[in-house]
Order: sequence, then C-alpha cells, then structure tokens
Amino acid sequence: MSIISKYRPLFLLLVVIIFCTNSFGQTVSINQPFVDTLQCRGGQFNVSYTVNSSTGNFQNNNIFKIILSDFNGTFSTYSPVIGQGYGNASNTVICTIPSGTPPGTQYRIRIVADSPAYTSPNNGVNIRVSYYPNITGVTVNSPVCVGNTLNFGVTTTTANTTFAWEGPSGYTSNIQNAVLTNAKLAHNNVFTAKVTAYGCTTTDTIRPIISPPPAKPVATTNSPVCERGDLGFASHSTTPNVSYIWHDSLGNPLSGWDNFLIKHAKPSNSGMYIVTAKIGTCTSKDTVYGFVKPSPDTPILSYNPPLCAGDTLLLKSIVGQTGLIYKWTGPAGFTSSIPNPTIPNVPKSYEGEYQLVLESNGCESLPTKLDVAIGGQISILEVTGDTTLCPGDTLALTTRGGAGVYQWKGPNGFNLFGGAIFRPNITAKDGGQYILTLSHNGCTSPPTIINVEIPDIKKPNIQHNGPVCEKDTIQFSITETPGATYAWTGVNNFSSTDPNPRITNAQMIHAGVYGVTTTYKYCSENGAIDIEVKPLPIISEVSSNGPVCEDEWIQLYSKTNISGGEYSWTGPNGFTSTKQSPNFRLDNEHVGAYILSLTNNGCISTPSSVTIDMTEGPILPAPTNNSLINEGEELRLFAGNRKAGTTFSWTGPDGFTSTDGDPVIKDATILHAGTYRVTASYNGCTKTAETQVQVRSTSKISVKLYPSPNNGLFTISGIISDNSTYKYTIVDVLEHVIQKGTITPTNKKFKQEIDVRGIPSGVYMIQIGKDSYKFVVL
Repeated sequence: MSIISKYRPLFLLLVVIIFCTNSFGQTVSINQPFVDTLQCRGGQFNVSYTVNSSTGNFQNNNIFKIILSDFNGTFSTYSPVIGQGYGNASNTVICTIPSGTPPGTQYRIRIVADSPAYTSPNNGVNIRVSYYPNITGVTVNSPVCVGNTLNFGVTTTTANTTFAWEGPSGYTSNIQNAVLTNAKLAHNNVFTAKVTAYGCTTTDTIRPIISPPPAKPVATTNSPVCERGDLGFASHSTTPNVSYIWHDSLGNPLSGWDNFLIKHAKPSNSGMYIVTAKIGTCTSKDTVYGFVKPSPDTPILSYNPPLCAGDTLLLKSIVGQTGLIYKWTGPAGFTSSIPNPTIPNVPKSYEGEYQLVLESNGCESLPTKLDVAIGGQISILEVTGDTTLCPGDTLALTTRGGAGVYQWKGPNGFNLFGGAIFRPNITAKDGGQYILTLSHNGCTSPPTIINVEIPDIKKPNIQHNGPVCEKDTIQFSITETPGATYAWTGVNNFSSTDPNPRITNAQMIHAGVYGVTTTYKYCSENGAIDIEVKPLPIISEVSSNGPVCEDEWIQLYSKTNISGGEYSWTGPNGFTSTKQSPNFRLDNEHVGAYILSLTNNGCISTPSSVTIDMTEGPILPAPTNNSLINEGEELRLFAGNRKAGTTFSWTGPDGFTSTDGDPVIKDATILHAGTYRVTASYNGCTKTAETQVQVRSTSKISVKLYPSPNNGLFTISGIISDNSTYKYTIVDVLEHVIQKGTITPTNKKFKQEIDVRGIPSGVYMIQIGKDSYKFVVL
C-alpha cells in the first residue's frame, strides 16, 4: 500500500485546510468615514469598499454582496442584499434600501464574498432608515380669473407628514390645503408641493391657469313703458370680442346678445336685469332696472236685453279699479265719459256696436266691445203634435204665427230654426222640454214650453260567454232597464224571467237560438242570440321512457294526436311544455307526476298523468389538486365527494389517464399543467368534473448529484427548462478539466450516470451550463 493511499483521509483534510486558509487570507473593509446618516427606503446611496489581500486574491467570478441588518443591527440568513459588486478588486456599489424595510435607527451593513467565502465586520456606525411619503394627488381649482382665490390640495396615504408649498412671486405655505388669495397673472407658473415624513421628502408639481376679466359692461333700458309695449335693453363693454348674457333677478337666462327686447311686456317683467360680459371663464357684470307700467284691466260690458225701440238702454261696465278715465263710443256718434251711461227712449238707430277704453297713468286698456240689439214685441205661440212616444218613433211638432225667425231649443243641446220639428228614430235622451220663440225686428216672443215623454227603455243587447264547451255554464246578460220586466225563450223548452239567466252543465242539445223581450211602461224591445256548444277532446294515454340517470334525457309520450290541438304539460319544480311529447334532462327536482291537458277548439280535456322516477347515480366529483407546484415536485390529484361503490376515470394533459380515485404524478413538469377531468361511475350512471393544475416552470437547471462523497461513479438527475442538449465539464480545484460530456433531457427531465473512477481523491466540480456542483472523491 502506498503512503498516499494509507493516509488519504489526512491528505484530503490537508487540501481542505489549505483551501480554507487561502479563503480567509483576504479581508474587505467598508471605506470610512461612513457617518450616521438618514436613508429613505426605496432610495439609493453609494458604498465603497477596499479589498486587502495578504495571502491570495478573490476569484474573478467572485460576488461581493452588501447585506443590511435588521433595525437592531442584527444579521441573519434573512438579511436582504441591497447591492452587489463583482470581481476581486476594490469598488463602489450603488445600494438600494428595500421598499418594505421597517423604519429604524440602528441598521448596519457588512460585505459577504462567495469565491472564496468571506464575511466582513459591519460598518461600525448606525444607519437611520425612514421612508418616502406617498403623494396620491395634487389639485388646484383653476382656471380662475385675476383677483379670485386659488385653492391647492395635496393628498397622501402616509401618516405623520408635514407639508410645504412653493410658488412664483415668493409664495410659500406650510399647510396641506394651501390658499392663495387675489390671484395675479404672475401666478401662471409652477407650484411645488413637498410632503415630508421622518426626514424623507416627496415632491409633485401643478400649474394653475389665471385669466384677466373683461371691462365692466354698461347696461341701459328704454323703461318705463306701458303694458303690452316693448321693453328694450342694451349693453356695451370696452373690451373687444366679449360675449354677453342677460339674466333676470332670479338668475333665469334671457338673451345671449348685447341688445334684446321683451315684446308685449307685462308688469311682472318689472325688475332688476343683469348683463354679464364674458371672455373665456372670466366675467364682469352691470345691472339696470326695467319698469313696465300696468294698463287698466279690460272692463266687462253688458246691457239690459231684450230691448225694443222706445225702451231705456242701460250700458254697464264692471271694473275692479278706481281713478280711471272712461272713453265710451257707439252708433249714431254716441260718446260718454261716465262708467254706466243710460239712453232713455232709445231709437232703432242706436242698435249696433258699443266700445269702452279705460285710461290710467297714460296707459290704455284693450278696447271692449258690446253688440246692442233693438227690436219690437211678439205674442206667445201655440204648438201641436204627439208628446207621448217610444224610442225609435218620430217626434213631430208644428206651430203657426207671423213673420220672423222661429227657434226651437230642447234636450241635449237641441237647436233648430224653423216652424216645425221632425225627428225620426228618437231615443229617451230626446225626451224633456222643448222651447219655441219667435224673433222679429230685434224683439223675441215669450217662450212656448212643450213636455215630450220618451221612456228610457234599453235594447237588450244580449251578451254571452259562448261558444262554450261541454259541461261549462252558459251565461246570458243584457243591458237592463230599471223597473222593466223580461221574458226569455230558447231551445230545449228554455224560458226565464231573470234578466241574466244561466244554463249549467251545458250539453250539445243546448246549442241554438235564444231570445228576450224587455217591457217598460208602454214600450218593449227585443233581442236574440245563437249559442254554440263545442265537444271536449279526450286524451287516450300518456307514458315515458323512465326511469333514467340524473342529467339524462327523459321523454314524455302522448298517443293522442289531434290536428290543431294544444298540449299543456305541467310537472315538478314549475315544469311546463306545449309539445305533444316533450323531453328534458332529469334531476332530483323534476322527479314526480307529470300531468297533460289537451285543448282543442278552445275546450280543455280531463287531465291525464304519468310518474317519472330517476336511477340513483354517483355524487358529482369535486376534484382538487396540490398546485401551484414547481417542476420536479409531486402532483397529487383528489376526486372528492366519494360514494361507496363509485369508480373513477381520470384524463389530463400529456396523455395522462388513471383509474385511481386520488392519482399521483411524480416529478411533474410544465407538460403536466392544464385541465384534468375525472368521471365518477355508479349504477350505470356517470358524472364528470374538472380541476386546473398549475406547474411553475424552472428558469434554470435543477440538479441532484448522489452519492457524495463517491469513488468517481455517481449519478446526476433533474429538470431543465427546455429540451435542449446541455454540455457538462468536470474540473479539479486547480480548474484542470477531468471529463467533458453532454446531457440530453426527455420531456425536460434527465438522469445520467457519470464515471470518472480512477481520479485522485479530492474535491471536484461538475459544471452544467452556468451552474457548478461540488462533489468529493475518496
């Protein structure tokens, strides 16, 4: 046995000691001074470090990691990396405080190297960490006009903050919602909002818009004016290109022009009027008062008809005002200035139109006109004719008299000019008083009054519910006459004195003509109607294809087939159908009796029924899985909702099938992601459900190497992010190449035996892609 073989364990230990001694021969220090300072989370700062080497150098692929402690200055495996430097020389690293770092005053930093492994002492000085406040919005109420107030606002979700505003013309404010009164054109610039929390400040800006107002307009009016005159307004501003709008005192818009008229003005139009001149959003205003003087009310005129020549004419005016000037005019040059003038022994020449105009405060009323008729006296007239009639008869009344205009007036606005009335086919509404007058030369005779009696007997106008079906009730109804008597006759010796009789349990023999006579006082009315009785349809048989499994199609059958017939099925859970033989998918809520009714020619059959049963099936699966998982992990599927005696069938991505209730896929890959479907079977019935599986794709090679230590014969296995062929290289601690080869995965998986037996004992590395894996050969 050689000396090396005999002391191989000691030789291996010596190699490790030499390797580690070289690693710890280097030191890294954080450059000073690194004073106690404020850092804001999410912010950046520079850390410079110096590499001092006494026995060796860091490797070229070495990474220096800047590590941040917790708020007590303590480091752990969970301490975050806030910056990285690369290589083996001194450097300056940009570091970032993580956004979720808790505020504190005793943070420290240190440097950790990986080739070789080394950890420096901490920087020796406390670091205080705060956070930037969050600004969620900056607002201003612009655009505004010169002289108005600007209102600024800044919102934040951060507590314990202070605020500062800066703007043009030296503006400052230290409140959250700042105010700038009497805004000027010079303030058309950027305003900055600063929000500070625990020493960290966030800023945002906003720029308002400020516009100058137009020159004040001058408003004028032509008031006062009289009622029904035109009230006019005008305005002018020395600022060119302005727009105008007029409002009343209540703010109602009136006109968008500089000048406008209110035609036919009323006293209610009196009041203050406002004109606004506008450029952009800036305005200026002026006001003017418009006054409309009221005219006198229009008078109501009347006189004392009937009036014949030689009588006294009395002219009357009704006015609700005093202190008015009266201006009467009329035929034959008549004038008067008193409210109610009289004309004794009036001649025929004074017949015609009279007019009155009222005046007050320079304004006149509308003219009111009155027609005055003047005639002679006429004697009462005699009338002949039958005044006792029935509806449908003819009313005939006549008179004799001298020359003139004969006028009849009667019920319901009846009005006729002439010496006789001839009205065929009268009704009860035509009964009542008829009045006859004769007019001649402006005079009218006393009225002659005739009373005509017409009983209000109604035509029966028979109503019924026919056609009816067998076994229905035939119902008659008529238009009744209060106080009348009734006589019904019809088929099958039918008779009745009831105004609205009925026939129960109708049969085919009851079809035919029915009549009624209404009698009231000395008048009668007749009516007749033909009644149809229809036969009932008959349902011969109903059946089904039941029982069936849940969610299978159930078919209802009816052997009765009537052309034009209407089918009506009803069943459990509100089921309805108008098909002769409907079908539907069966569930528990639809098990039970189904009833069919058949309607033909408006008649409904006696219902017939059939009972539906359902075959017991499996419980609907409730599949789940253990995803989200990484490639290479075990995928477990669970059917859920099991029932004794149930069998299962799974299908899924990449051709997956299984009859297990809860199957397992070992070493899952991204190809196993997707939809898995499980079917439960019981008693010949099935139910299917799905579950979604997520498999996270590895972004690099995941390798297992075993055993280690070994004798040079070992196995590597794992998962690769794609199906590409990868090269591997085995090197010793001096980076001498021992072996090269390739790895070819199948479905992103690989398992490959490596044989380097015969190499010296020691530490070796196998490099696959950019990753290296250490193993020991004894």
